Amino acid sequence: MTPDWIVHPKTATSWIQLHELSENNLTLHLNDGVSASFPQYVENGDTFFLAMDWLSSHTLLQRAIRHYNPSGFTSLTLEVFT
Repeated sequence: MTPDWIVHPKTATSWIQLHELSENNLTLHLNDGVSASFPQYVENGDTFFLAMDWLSSHTLLQRAIRHYNPSGFTSLTLEVFT
């Protein structure tokens, strides 16, 4: 989804562990199957992303990834893994 609410069709994705999405991001594991990945620091003008994983059930993992550029929010991706 983009800032102007355009939703793109589903695409197939393959599983990549959260800490493997970026070597520059920190990964924080919280209770109840929630994990977050974010840059240790962001400088003005950087392009970066924030990611969060959570277990919706014992067999369903969801991941949201928000992308930003110097202008601000650019897109949100929701991935679902079973």
